[in-house]
Formats: sequence, C-alpha cells, structure tokens
Amino acid sequence: MSKPLEGIKVVELAQAMAGPYAGMFLADYGADVVKVEPPDGELWRRFANTPPDSKLRAARMSPAFVVMNRNKRSVVLDLKLEEGRQVLRRLVAVSDVLIENLRPGEAENLGMGYDTARELNPRIVYASISGFGHRGPEASSRAFDPLAQARAGILSARRYPDGTPVSPSVFVADLSCATMVAYAVTLALLDRAKSGLGQKIEASLLGAAIGMNLTPLVQVSGEEPVRPKLAPLNCPYRGVDGRFLFLSDPAGAYFGDTCKALGIPQVATEDAFSTQASRERNAEALHSVLEDVLRARPAREWLALLQERGVPCTLVLEPAEVFSDPQVRANSLMVEQVHPVLGKVRMPGLSFRLCGTEGDVRRGAPALGEHTASVLKELGYDDAAILGLEEQGVTRIAP
Repeated sequence: MSKPLEGIKVVELAQAMAGPYAGMFLADYGADVVKVEPPDGELWRRFANTPPDSKLRAARMSPAFVVMNRNKRSVVLDLKLEEGRQVLRRLVAVSDVLIENLRPGEAENLGMGYDTARELNPRIVYASISGFGHRGPEASSRAFDPLAQARAGILSARRYPDGTPVSPSVFVADLSCATMVAYAVTLALLDRAKSGLGQKIEASLLGAAIGMNLTPLVQVSGEEPVRPKLAPLNCPYRGVDGRFLFLSDPAGAYFGDTCKALGIPQVATEDAFSTQASRERNAEALHSVLEDVLRARPAREWLALLQERGVPCTLVLEPAEVFSDPQVRANSLMVEQVHPVLGKVRMPGLSFRLCGTEGDVRRGAPALGEHTASVLKELGYDDAAILGLEEQGVTRIAP
C-alpha cells in the first residue's frame, strides 16, 4: 500500500530536535528525507548522554537521534567548501522540501537561503525554524527549548515552594514546533498542487511555545489575564506498595464516586468538603484525608476500584514500563525494530494513524554518511567524482 508522501523528496539541513522531528513525521509517511550532516555529524551524534561502553555511543547516536532520524538517509557535506555547496544546490534543485533550523542568516551564509533555493527550484517548500522568530531585536540570538518556554510564560506556572520556576522535563517548544512544521509543509504541498509554486514557511520555538500556553495568554480588554490555578489535589498519591496513582481532579465532578471507591462515602457529605468551593478552600485537609486512605492499599488495587466507578486516574509509570503497558501495546504506540548496528531497539511509534494509508518505521537511524554515495549517484555523480569529493574532504562515505 502506498504512503501519502511517497515521491516527496526532503532535504534536511537541521540538527537537534525541532527540525529532525519534523522530518521524522514526513519520513514515517513515505517521504524520502535526505539528512545533510557536517563531516563530524549533527549535534546529537556528539551530544550523547550515554555510558562510555554503550552501543549508542559506539554508533555515535543518542536515544533522541535514534528515534528522530529513523526512515532517513544520511549524506555528509562540508558546506563551508564551495564544492559541498555545489552538491547541495543540485540536491535542492530536484527536491520538494527543504527544512533548516540554522540561526537566521546562517543559511544565506552557506549559500542556501530561501531566495537561492527558489531560484534553483521555484516549487521548493522551504521550512525555516528559528529560536525567537525571524524578525525583531533578538532574531539572531541563540535559543533552546527551555528558553522558549521561559519566554512564553510556561515556566511561570509551576514553581517550587520558594517561588523558583520548575525546569521543564519535556521539550514542549521543540516537539510542538516540529509538529507544526510538518503540518505547515503538508499545507504548502497542497497549495503547490494548485498554484504550481512552493513557498517559505517560518516557524519558531517561541511561537510554538506561545501556541502551547493557550489559556494564560488570552486577555480581555480591561481585565487581567486568567491565570490557571494548579489543582493542589490533582497529583500523585502513594500506595502501600510505593507505587504512585495519579488522580485527575478528585475534588471536582468525580468527588462522590472517588469517596465511594475509596470506602469513605461519608467524607463527601462533610461540611468542609460538601461543595467544590469548600473542597478548594480546604484542599490541604482533603489532600491529607486522601493521602492517608490511599496509603493503605497497593496503588494497582485502588486503580481497579476507581476505574470501576469511572474515576479518571492512572498509575505513574516508569519509562521502562511504558513498553509493556497493555494499553500502549493495544494501540501500537511503541515499535520494535532491529537496527543493523544497535540490534533490537524499542522506541515510540506513530502517534497518530491514517487507517487507509498507514505510515511505518522502515529504516533505522542512519550511520554518519551511510547514504552519501547512493544519493550522489542519484544526482549524476560517477564513482570517480564521488571519490574525488571524499579525497577533498567535501564528503564522507560510510564504510
């Protein structure tokens, strides 16, 4: 069965997360994504938080690199050299999409800004990802995910008792930006089918982070913005077995059912807890009641009793447990693959599905320069020319 993006060729001049993750979405659904890397590899080949003797370090891949660069081909080009830029121009001329997340102005310095790409190929869809946006006084500033979350007001919502904002554990800006870019590329390709012309897409980590921080950034004229309150009872509770059970808003609409499932129906009628407003006022006392009760039995037993009454809750899983979780497996949200270097690898699968034209994980993350020779041959280079480029240090052919 054909995939929706089969026949679409993508050049990926991107490192780290936002660009490569966008390319992964396209590759999973059939696009031929050619990842152009510098001679020493992209950032997350070098930034590998792995033990010295691990297979990942030996393969020059971090866990994030493995998942975000699946289904892609790797080509090494030194774009500081004119010969490398010549190869890139030939590649762009026959491609449909270019994704870059260089600092604003750097693509132009490498001879592949949007104007140049459009001259080479008027049909090119050119997706440019920046940190703080393509215009403004800080357009050229370096920005990473936590900085974008801080700038967008996300970090101000969760704080330690002394008021210090909690650092993020999920790359909200990077990953949401990538999703938006993959969506924007698809829209631009649909538009090109009507107009015959490509266009430039501009996206930023700051823009994505602001898009994720919806409610606090809505302001009605003359009124203060509504600051969402963190529900003090909407939190994990420890069972007698040490496992944690997360209850979603137990003081809200499901409070009565929660009390019945926990064997304390009388608590729901106490004056201090009889209304949602009173429960919010006495949240600390109610939290203590729930904490004491839930500590009496294993978390999984409470889970069954609460789910029986339709109370929204779940166990807090460790990452290793996610792989074998029955609900995750039933929806094929993880995939297992045999990588030619790493061996068996389990990783997140496709987060959404098209039930008529499915995507898949066909190829593991590439070795550095693994596909240099085959891509150059597709561009018309013969063996002698490819060898010459390697000898000049323009490219690298994987062994």
